[in-house]
Amino acid sequence: MRILLSLAATAAAVCIGTVANATAFVGTFDVTANQGSGLIINTAPDNGPVSFNLTQGNSTTVDLFDIWTPETAVNPDDLVAQPISVAFNFTLPTGFGGSAGGSTDTNIVLGIFDQGAVNWTNPTTLNFGNGGVLQISLSNETFNTGFLSFTPGQHNGADVYATFKLVHDSLPGVPEPASWALMIGGFGMAGAALRRRRQAVAA
Repeated sequence: MRILLSLAATAAAVCIGTVANATAFVGTFDVTANQGSGLIINTAPDNGPVSFNLTQGNSTTVDLFDIWTPETAVNPDDLVAQPISVAFNFTLPTGFGGSAGGSTDTNIVLGIFDQGAVNWTNPTTLNFGNGGVLQISLSNETFNTGFLSFTPGQHNGADVYATFKLVHDSLPGVPEPASWALMIGGFGMAGAALRRRRQAVAA
C-alpha cells in the first residue's frame, strides 16, 4: 500500500516539476541615444544579444550597457531633455519585441556639481505568444559627475541595468502523456488496494 501511494506521489511530483520548467528568452537589444543637440550621449555596446531563463513570477537583472558623455562643459542645450530608447527583439520563446523609452539631460547639484542623467519610463510591458507578459525595467542612472563641469569618459560613466520579469507565461508546461498515465495509474492502483482492504475487513 505504501509503495503504491509513494508511486502516485512521485508521479504527481514529476507532473508539477514539468509545469514549473523555466522559459528560455533569447533576443537582441539596440540603443538609440542623442548625438545632436542637447547632451551628447555615448553607449557601449550600442547593441548586442540578451538571453535568460525565467519561471512565472520571477525576475532577473543584467548589466545591459554603459552610458556616458564626452562633453566637458555644460551648454544651455544640455539642460533640455532628449529622448533615448532601447529596442528589444526576441526570437524565443516566440517572435516579439518592443521599445523601452526614456530621456537624458543634465542635473546641477547644489549649483556646483554637474552630471548627466538618464531616466526611464518604467516598466515596459511586452506581450508574446498566447497570453505571455514580459515586464522590462531599466535603471535610472547619473554619470560623469564633475565640479563646475562634466568629468568626461566611459570610465566616469554608469552601467544601465535591465530587470526582466515574467508576469505571465505564454505556454505553461503540460505534463507528458507518460507522466499523466503514471500518476493516474498510481492513484487507480491505490484506490483498488483500499477497496480490497475494506472488503477483507468486512468479511
